[in-house]
Amino acid sequence: MTWFLSAIFFLLFCLLGFTHVRVYLIENEFPPAGRFVQIDDLKIHYVEKGKGVPIVLLHGVSSTLQDFTYSPIFEDLSKKARVIVPDRPGYGYSERPQRVISPSDQAALLEKLLNQIGAKNPIVVGFSWSGSIAAAYGLEFPDSISGLVFINGATYPWPTPIDWIYQAGVKPLLGPAIANFLFAPIGSLVLDKNIEEVFWPGSPPKNYKKIPIELIFRPTQFYANAEDMVVLKPFLAKQSKSYSKIKAPVSIIASENDLIVSPTIHSKALNEAVANSKLISIPNAGHPLHHSHPDEVAKIILDMLGSVTKRS
Repeated sequence: MTWFLSAIFFLLFCLLGFTHVRVYLIENEFPPAGRFVQIDDLKIHYVEKGKGVPIVLLHGVSSTLQDFTYSPIFEDLSKKARVIVPDRPGYGYSERPQRVISPSDQAALLEKLLNQIGAKNPIVVGFSWSGSIAAAYGLEFPDSISGLVFINGATYPWPTPIDWIYQAGVKPLLGPAIANFLFAPIGSLVLDKNIEEVFWPGSPPKNYKKIPIELIFRPTQFYANAEDMVVLKPFLAKQSKSYSKIKAPVSIIASENDLIVSPTIHSKALNEAVANSKLISIPNAGHPLHHSHPDEVAKIILDMLGSVTKRS
């Protein structure tokens, strides 16, 4: 019995050590790449490049701002506009409040960030989970926005249950146990398989693995991820009833074969709900279109920029 307990403690020590050594190494290899601003009691990390009309790129879950800064669209857009890419609260190097926050709360933080750095009347681009923030921003700050672009954005509740790992991640004891002992070692083993899944039916571009994806294995980001996924579905059930009130021009980019965010449940339904919207479907494409189809995505955002410039 003593031997068995010793073995268990040794295994836990190894798993804990693996997680925190991995955190130390990845943070030293990829320190903060941008600037910090103080928003309320939080430090928010963001990167920006270029001049002109602000274009805000919002990453999804299991991600950081590098998901956009390592995409070709970042450089393409920065030649024509002021491109701003924040780490969302709890992701990358941005802090997260101790309380539970919704996409609406994150939209309010985004508005404060943009006001503080003097980025007025932005085009807000929401990828995946952050489609919920883009929609919330359009509803709650209609006078502050020039346009909205959704890239496979999550905008409606879906019929399947929330993944067990996210539900477990918000539990008081179970969440810290997963975050500190299991998430990094198990996540490292299945990372390549998960990447292949999100890009299906295509394949990830060669430079995709340059992104420091391992930042997502830090315990603090696991908590943010889990909380975001748990609050999203009930939040969208309520918010989606108001989409007809969105007045800003909206471009909705949808992958016809997306396995992560159903184009029928989300993108097509949003297009039907918002009068001033257009739907652009991309065939034979997976979830991260800004990596697999960067030219098409950049063109759609720049078309929005052109229409904004003409109106002003």
